[in-house]
Amino acid sequence: MKKVFALLMFVCFALMATAQDKLDSLFYLNGNVEVVSIVKNSSESIDCKYVGEDLLTTINKSKLHKIVFKSGRVEVCNKLEEKKVDKIFFKNGEVAEGKVVKITEDAVEYTLPNEDLIISTYKAMLHKIVFSGGRVEEFQNLLNIKIITSDKQWRDVVITYNVEDTRGLERVGTISEASGWGGALASGKGYNNAVEKLQKEAADMGCGLVLVNMSPTEHTSSHGSGVRVNATAYRIPVSKNKPSEDDIKEEANTIALFYNGEINKLNLDEQEKKVDVFEAKIRKGFSDAVNKEEYDAVMKEYNDLCAFLNKYEKQPRWAKRALGRMEDDRKEAEKRVNLKR
Repeated sequence: MKKVFALLMFVCFALMATAQDKLDSLFYLNGNVEVVSIVKNSSESIDCKYVGEDLLTTINKSKLHKIVFKSGRVEVCNKLEEKKVDKIFFKNGEVAEGKVVKITEDAVEYTLPNEDLIISTYKAMLHKIVFSGGRVEEFQNLLNIKIITSDKQWRDVVITYNVEDTRGLERVGTISEASGWGGALASGKGYNNAVEKLQKEAADMGCGLVLVNMSPTEHTSSHGSGVRVNATAYRIPVSKNKPSEDDIKEEANTIALFYNGEINKLNLDEQEKKVDVFEAKIRKGFSDAVNKEEYDAVMKEYNDLCAFLNKYEKQPRWAKRALGRMEDDRKEAEKRVNLKR
């Protein structure tokens, strides 16, 4: 009999302990969570006790997002409001979310969520801002600098003589072109011809803006046999966004085409597109390399693609451009890696 009584007492204490372990959870609108034992639940408030306390506390439901009862039932008291943010759309495809704090004549200043650091970016880099209230401000009245992905876009390359137009852009390199047209009667035509060549060279470099360093006057160009124009090429900084799943698959399929020999079965236009993908991977690798091991890993693919591009009996223009761009990035990476050794 004593054994049966002891067993019943043990079961009772176990049930009481289990009941105490099961508590109700309060989720507040400010993000806090509390564990309590609810004694009374009304339409506007709850009466509850905190663990280890006998004092009854009343909490207004206007402060709560939801209540998860120990039974598992959920009562939603108030819906969480989405945090309203301003969305800043960059021309390179990036989107920043935060709070615009100031707009000046040529720049936009904003902060990121939960940060106080003010970030400033030039309007020339922006496509538009969608404010939290729904208002949209576009920046179409500025220079329409585009992302250039093909030499066929050379007509889209903007020519400027104002260094202020380059703020926020990435300087790629200096370029120089000459025209055979010259003399007092043909200096204007020669200058236009040289500028057109600059646009084509800039497009080859993936640049959307050319800053002419010095504009030759009709007088200076009329005393020579031709016109030479020196300039600097700029581009919109490359997006730092992570590649999409489709981009990763395309890159993997492209690399496979090179190493299984299938690339040779494509026509020149299709080969150019595949080279662009492989080249982008290599150039990003050089840009990201921080030590000799990473540099050497990129060098293998670099050498393989160079070998492919040098196999043409009559090398296409796009192949020469790709070789030149990769070599420039390789030299920069080599300098950077050697400085850290």
